[in-house]
Amino acid sequence: REWDAEDRFRGTHDPWALPVEWRHVHPTSKQATEQYAGIYATFIDARRLVILGRAGAGKSVLAIKLVRDLLASRESGSPIPVMLSAATWIDDQSLTSWITGQLARSQPGLNVRIRSPEGTVVLAEALASGKIIPVIDGLDELPAGRRGAVVSRINEYGSDHPLVLTSRPEEYYEAIRGRPISKADVIELQSLSIATVKRYLTEGTEESPGRWKRVFKHLDDMPTGLLAWTLTNPLMLYLARTLYEAEGSDPTQMIMLSGAASSEDLEAHLIAGFVPAVYSKHLER
Repeated sequence: REWDAEDRFRGTHDPWALPVEWRHVHPTSKQATEQYAGIYATFIDARRLVILGRAGAGKSVLAIKLVRDLLASRESGSPIPVMLSAATWIDDQSLTSWITGQLARSQPGLNVRIRSPEGTVVLAEALASGKIIPVIDGLDELPAGRRGAVVSRINEYGSDHPLVLTSRPEEYYEAIRGRPISKADVIELQSLSIATVKRYLTEGTEESPGRWKRVFKHLDDMPTGLLAWTLTNPLMLYLARTLYEAEGSDPTQMIMLSGAASSEDLEAHLIAGFVPAVYSKHLER
């Protein structure tokens, strides 16, 4: 229920889930690229998975999709997927200890003592010791000095335990300079296609003749330009869709900005307009 609500809050399926693709960083017999719906099969095949992508590429949304798929197929007694924010792993402690603390804080009912074959233990600790699948989101959100230590603790946890980690590529590769995560399949999210961007904006906004025409022509003429680079990022595309959803808005503003600004300026424009656009839409209802 929690992740169903999160999906609705993020508007993941409005108008439809973006078909994010990824490639295997070290391909063997695997396909060169795979899509959003295939994340469950990719994890089942690998059991230990690292999801890389630039900021806004869809790493967290893909991780939530995986959690939902694992919960939907879960059988009684099998490990439970649990989403965890890497940013909370600020102390140098084992993965089991960190998970125990996170479970106890988020689910106080687990902070009780139970009897087990090993004796009396805290329920949260018993679960953290192998009864869950940790889905650790955002290694890059930790300070640079902490990331390598986190990778070391993950390796100490044991390669026989399933696990998922998400990160931006640069921060991940810096963190594993000493040693990579054992037996983990590494995938990297790819940018969206121009065709997907055009279809998403057409179907997800109020239509009026020619409103997106100039934007789409600009994307076709400059497929490697600043505007294309920005809108092929799922987060930025979602922000643009929200900002220019109403028929009276003018998406050609993005063309003007892309010709005179940096990528950071264009992204800042979309971020700054997002909250007012959302509030005005709800106030009209």
